[in-house]
Amino acid sequence: SLATLMMATVTSTASAASGWVTGTWTTGYWDCCKPSCAWKGKGKVSKPVDSCDSQTGEILSEANEESVCNGGRAATCTSNKPFMVNSNLSLGFAAVAVSGEHGLTGDVNCGQCYELKFTDEVHSDGTWSWGGSHSDLVGKRMVIQVTNIGYDVSGDHSFDIMIPGAGQGVFTSGCTIQFPGYSTGDFDCDNRKGGCSNISGCSRLPPVMQDACRWRYEWLQWMEKAGKTNNPYVDFRRVKCPQLLTQVSGSVPDDDDADFPDCSSGWCKSPASGDDSNTAIIVLLVCVACICFAACAVWLWWRCRSKCERAVRADSTQVPVDAAGSEAQNQSQSATPVAAMVKVAGNADEAPGIAQVPSPAAQAAAQAAAEAQDMHHARAHVSERFTAQP
Repeated sequence: SLATLMMATVTSTASAASGWVTGTWTTGYWDCCKPSCAWKGKGKVSKPVDSCDSQTGEILSEANEESVCNGGRAATCTSNKPFMVNSNLSLGFAAVAVSGEHGLTGDVNCGQCYELKFTDEVHSDGTWSWGGSHSDLVGKRMVIQVTNIGYDVSGDHSFDIMIPGAGQGVFTSGCTIQFPGYSTGDFDCDNRKGGCSNISGCSRLPPVMQDACRWRYEWLQWMEKAGKTNNPYVDFRRVKCPQLLTQVSGSVPDDDDADFPDCSSGWCKSPASGDDSNTAIIVLLVCVACICFAACAVWLWWRCRSKCERAVRADSTQVPVDAAGSEAQNQSQSATPVAAMVKVAGNADEAPGIAQVPSPAAQAAAQAAAEAQDMHHARAHVSERFTAQP
């Protein structure tokens, strides 16, 4: 759809602008041979990468020593194995595939470091899809230093990560010389391309290599679910080499300057645009701040509501002054006849100071007595008038 095309265009443009190369995939290997970048004259570096004596394991001071795979004593140092920095980042070493289609061209890449970002792309031959990154690997990163050159690969293949147990390829003699007492099949579970299919095969390797072999299954998630991870796709970019890698290889690129993202702290920080790898952390902190703000707003609303409800309840229990005065006056007026009746029909037995309301019968009797008295006065007045006439 048009929307999908526009999104892909935006993504591709953003990747190009940030220095990322997209759409390449990776493999793994470990053949014990002397790394190609351990020879003199490879790359613009402080010195060639280290190689180790196949018999003693010590770092060789002579860069021109022949490879163990060609009858010499120079072998890959076992310290060149991958390792985890944290759950989202690992470091290691790799050979580059120099097809040239993705900017990797050969010896000039020796000693350089690259940040790999694992993506969710999968392989496809037109009829079916396979491999790619395990879902738990997507978005994670790995920083590698180039120590070997692979001239026999082409296409979208970019890096061949050095992983014990991942396959020896065509060079099968070096490991058995470096580790006497082991058979060729012990170093890749008898699978030259692809290596051991599960973590149990790591126990066949020499102990010094077993932890890195397990890294392939525990961090890289190799073949853990539905054929994933298998030759995962990555986006990659050139970065400044971390000391954790250059201290192992002994080689530092001459052009490792401020123009490249700095990965020395374990995260790769772009010099101009800030810390790309910390974007998720920044977003998380913003979200936490928003949640705290919302919680404070809810608390203030609750407090205001509680105060308003208390004020309303207090107002409803108070009687206005005018109404209270009128009510008191009405009660005083209505109490006057009753007091009169109490005075007329009072009982001597009543307690002093206590006014009791007379019963209806007492009220009727009092009224009748008053009427009789009025009649008596009227008759006496008439009688007095007749008697006084001459």
